[in-house]
Amino acid sequence: MPITYALALLLLAVLVGLQFRGQGSLHFSKAFYTQLAASAAPFLIGLRFGMTPFLISLAAVLVGLSILNRNPRMPDHEEREALRKLAQIDLRAAKRLRAVLHEEKKGHRAMREGILTIVSLDERAQAEAMIERREQQTQLELQQVDDAIQRLQLVKGAA
Repeated sequence: MPITYALALLLLAVLVGLQFRGQGSLHFSKAFYTQLAASAAPFLIGLRFGMTPFLISLAAVLVGLSILNRNPRMPDHEEREALRKLAQIDLRAAKRLRAVLHEEKKGHRAMREGILTIVSLDERAQAEAMIERREQQTQLELQQVDDAIQRLQLVKGAA
């Protein structure tokens, strides 16, 4: 078996291993099965048609997966302000703002876990207070957006 086929099998094993580590159970998501099928496809193509189609399909799958798995772009200050205004009247804008706020909450968690461990004891209380303040602001805004989404869905359902 050529080395590239062995690497493809290793890629599948790593994908399965990451899924087990992330979930801790035998229940897999649809996204996992999609990634598994996309990773297995070049291997099967290579076994059936040879090395060149294998390499081409592997490259295509890796490019496709990297595009699908990229982090969402966070809006800048002006875009966020526009989303805040539109969120009161547009359901799509409200849902987009909610997704942005959830990503922001993940950032707060990462700061709490990452930064607080490396900050000196003198600065830790100040950093923790700043993170706590930002978390509270984000949570308040998230609650307002959720209320707007419920209101807009009721209006949409009544129409």
